[in-house]
Amino acid sequence: MYRTLKDDTPTPVPAERQQNTPETTWFEVLRFRGVTVNTLGMFCWLSCLIVLSAFMPSYLTDHLKLTLDQMGLVLAGLGAGSFIGMVCVPALSDRLGRKPVMVVALIIELVALWVLPQLGAEPMKLFLVLFVATFMNAGVVAITVGPLTSGAVPAHLATTATGIVVGLGELVGGAAAPALAGGLAQKFGIPIILDIALYAIVAGLIVVVFGVREAKRGNHFARD
Repeated sequence: MYRTLKDDTPTPVPAERQQNTPETTWFEVLRFRGVTVNTLGMFCWLSCLIVLSAFMPSYLTDHLKLTLDQMGLVLAGLGAGSFIGMVCVPALSDRLGRKPVMVVALIIELVALWVLPQLGAEPMKLFLVLFVATFMNAGVVAITVGPLTSGAVPAHLATTATGIVVGLGELVGGAAAPALAGGLAQKFGIPIILDIALYAIVAGLIVVVFGVREAKRGNHFARD
């Protein structure tokens, strides 16, 4: 990064323009509709992904009684699916549109998460289903934090908007959701984590269907 990245050359701004330009706060960035919708979406995508990543080892070994080697094989589906999906799904959205690809990806992920608890102790089947689920999830995450968020605000606010979407998403999906899932797993049993992941994606699909608006040419952001 040190050798490759180059700073943009700052454009001089007249003093009178500096005085008339208000500073932008985080709350002002959240007034852009796309930032709010994308943040809600990230709550859902990361709640599903992090809960599965955190509790799947226990589900596989304690509930399904898989060996450690079998568990490792199954969990490889999480990594492989995320790696490939984060490239392929956004690439498809470049050609077919963001919202249609996100909706289809989430429906496929829902089917995979619905099938997952019915598979039993079948390592290869579990691997394939987790691969599909995380393939779709990671692709939707990449679309959300990339083109959807940068296209939701003026160019000079894109970095701040991306930070808000990712940061708040991590607070809820990466911290609060696993803590809640752990408490529910202790009370109701470890299989409850699959229900939590499923419901998170149901909520995310609703957010996309009713909340996401693709930017029109010449109008890349909307503010409520």
